[in-house]
Amino acid sequence: QQENIDIPDTEDTRAIRAAVIRRLKRRRREQERRDLAGAVFGYQTALSLAQVKAIASDMVNADIECRRFEKVIFKIDDISDDVIAMRHLPECKGLIQNGKCKSCNETTEGQAAFKLELVLEDVKDASVKLETGGGDALGNALFKKSASVVQAMSRVELDDVVETWVEVPILASMCLAYNTSMGKVSAYPFKLRRLTAAYV
Repeated sequence: QQENIDIPDTEDTRAIRAAVIRRLKRRRREQERRDLAGAVFGYQTALSLAQVKAIASDMVNADIECRRFEKVIFKIDDISDDVIAMRHLPECKGLIQNGKCKSCNETTEGQAAFKLELVLEDVKDASVKLETGGGDALGNALFKKSASVVQAMSRVELDDVVETWVEVPILASMCLAYNTSMGKVSAYPFKLRRLTAAYV
């Protein structure tokens, strides 16, 4: 009654409990909108990098080919200087080397595509690192430009963009894919969002 909850006209305790829970969740959402750390959806349930590495270890031990998608919070410790590769697009997507596609051997100049390598770092424990990489989904999230535009950017311009992403907390979606033939888990972050230091 103090919360002005519309209690169902029933003796069913489950219906009454559901009405109370709905109101409590509403109050929690209202509080989160006032609280900086709750203002970003998914932040409070996001995994740390240490937790991601533990999940990856479990996936390897299970030895079942699978994928998992998680929300993760981390920092970028380092990004490779080379962020663009020439690929045979849109055909086989093979890498171009010496004017020839490495996958199908067709002679072609190829098209610019993102190919990045990153070292991620746990926001709480700098000793926890994870090497990862990505293609267009990651490159578009970082640079907000097409690969062909980024290819034409100067080294200084590239470094300016990279600097905005390094050593800041980042909330991202991450695909964890285990390949049985390779015996390892690959991690692919995407939909990256920079956060402020208050989220650490």
